[in-house]
Amino acid sequence: MSQRWFIGLSSGSGLSGVDAALVRAEGIGLEMALHVERFLHQPYPRDVRDLLRDAASGAPTPVRTVALLHRVLGESFAVAVRLLAEDAKFDLRQVLCVGCSGHTLWHETDCRYPMTLTIGLASAVAERTGLTTLADPRGQDLVAGGQGGPLTPLADWLLFRDRS
Repeated sequence: MSQRWFIGLSSGSGLSGVDAALVRAEGIGLEMALHVERFLHQPYPRDVRDLLRDAASGAPTPVRTVALLHRVLGESFAVAVRLLAEDAKFDLRQVLCVGCSGHTLWHETDCRYPMTLTIGLASAVAERTGLTTLADPRGQDLVAGGQGGPLTPLADWLLFRDRS
């Protein structure tokens, strides 16, 4: 099977910014090999970090502020994709899709209705880059009965397993 290209986006709990990775995949299933070809960290401006910290604190946050963050993060993710492609001198038309896990503001699984709130408008990524954008894997895993962390174990195994 020929190689495929993906871009992965992540915004971690450190609130420092968005990480973007250009990944080349070869093979399929458990025989797939992933190669990180280029990586970029795009810092958030201080005001965005402050708003994220406040929104995640558990203190009351106006819905308007959460909606603003949702949009601003989506635009930030899109900028990171474009900067990554520019830095790698890579044509975005070669990318199969973008994986955008968003930024988790709230995650609670030990309750009657496990819940998560992840922001970062994936539609902004799709619109600004022209790429198919997959989003909210945490939410999908929760409603399927998981704990909302479906990606890390498989990605770690595919990227870091001992192939000898």
